[in-house]
Amino acid sequence: RAAGDLTGVIGTVGVQIGDERVASSHTTPESPDLQAIMARMRDAGCNVVAMEVSSHALDLERVWGLSFAVTAFTNLTQDHLDYHKTFDAYFEAKALLFGEDYPARRVVSIEDEWGRSLARRCAEAGDEVLTTGFSPEADIHPLGVDYGATATTVQLAVGPAGRTLEITYPLVGRFNVENVMTAFACGMQLGIEPDAIAAALADVPPVPGRLQRVGGEGD
Repeated sequence: RAAGDLTGVIGTVGVQIGDERVASSHTTPESPDLQAIMARMRDAGCNVVAMEVSSHALDLERVWGLSFAVTAFTNLTQDHLDYHKTFDAYFEAKALLFGEDYPARRVVSIEDEWGRSLARRCAEAGDEVLTTGFSPEADIHPLGVDYGATATTVQLAVGPAGRTLEITYPLVGRFNVENVMTAFACGMQLGIEPDAIAAALADVPPVPGRLQRVGGEGD
């Protein structure tokens, strides 16, 4: 939006078409429902869609046939081992989004070995990759972080050229530093100017139900 686009969102917290909220029962809807939502977004004038693609959806081919401009990997945890059974199977399901069936520019967090392995795989395939993480090895990494109770300030080294930007945004916690770096990298891969990305992050609303701040009387 900060770059002048009309946006859509599909994910765990619901579906949004511009300012309209739409009910959804899955992180990534079933294929016919997903295509119907995409059609509604197109008809509403949306030209950018941010979508959470679940490992279940990839394994079940719900997003088969979709084209992506950018695909991003944040992490791999034990959340869905009831379905995938092993970490290796879970990783390979997520990695489908970074394979030849879904060509795109890539954003990969290299905070753990899963991410480092995926980044190597993408690089070997000749993909355009931006890496994120707290390590100076990452293309986008923090030079310093000031954690507050209501906001975070981060000095971010951005891209191979090493430009530094300071951003204060109303989200808290280390995991949101990781999310901010991923969002920043996705914006860059879309060709959005770093200053516009920084301005958007400075005013980003909290994600509903995700360490969302609840104010009391007089707050």
